[in-house]
Amino acid sequence: GGVPRSAAPRCAVPQEPASQPRERLVSRLWPRWFASLPRPLQLETGAMPARSAWPRALPPFHAAVVLAPVTLQLVLLLALAGGAHAKPEDWAPVKTAPLEHWAYAGCTELTGKGMKFALHNRQCHMCVDETKDVGDPSNCHRCMKHHGGQSPAELIDTCMECVPAMETKKLGWACAQYCSHHTIINNRQQAMDCMQCLANDLPKDKWYCHVCMEHVDKDMVARDDCYSCLTTGKDGYECAACGRVIHKDERAQCYKCMEEGKSGFDCMKETGVSGINPQGKATKSKAEMLALKQQQDSKDTE
Repeated sequence: GGVPRSAAPRCAVPQEPASQPRERLVSRLWPRWFASLPRPLQLETGAMPARSAWPRALPPFHAAVVLAPVTLQLVLLLALAGGAHAKPEDWAPVKTAPLEHWAYAGCTELTGKGMKFALHNRQCHMCVDETKDVGDPSNCHRCMKHHGGQSPAELIDTCMECVPAMETKKLGWACAQYCSHHTIINNRQQAMDCMQCLANDLPKDKWYCHVCMEHVDKDMVARDDCYSCLTTGKDGYECAACGRVIHKDERAQCYKCMEEGKSGFDCMKETGVSGINPQGKATKSKAEMLALKQQQDSKDTE
């Protein structure tokens, strides 16, 4: 016999009152919360009350204080768990679009639709692109504004090609000042010859490149001879003096005379050439040319 197992009476499991789990939580957290109080608050509160005197539930504010660290830990664990499956690119810094360089606005202002220099819009932006990291891109704008904005389109574009290369030597300003001067530079080739004079180590004073152009303004072979003389370190005005000698062979003798240590002006006189250049145009003194340069600079800043 005996009573089948399935029929055996089951022992009733005593159920805890609904409040007991909460009381257990309180009983565990209350000492910890009390210990976490600053010392002055503990003194106000007095000795930690006996277990029987503990509250059945924590006040809302105190519960938040006690449970906040636990909540923070859970948040961190969840974040780390998600990060374990993250791809490297997910952690890459957010890339923001670079701010447009201020010099582009200058191009837009000068070369916008319907503007006088609209033809040079693309060239101006290219000039700024290549110059902004090596020097002053405002020199790209000078190519259009210099000489009263009267330079031919061909010279303006050549000037903008000149600026990025010359700005590596901090000479971008000279591209507009000298190499797009439409009264003495007539075409792209002459502008390129001027650029080469600027690029050479000598003369140190690039004003002398302008002196050769100003004093030898018709015969381009003679102007090239003047540029070559500058690379020897000679005074620009003396080089230009021999550059005014009409015949090529006599001009060569004049420069040879300078190599012997004589003044270019004396060598020019020995060849029988007066102080008037081959075109019959009276040459300006150095003081006069410097005054013209200062006058032009003041116009550019207006």
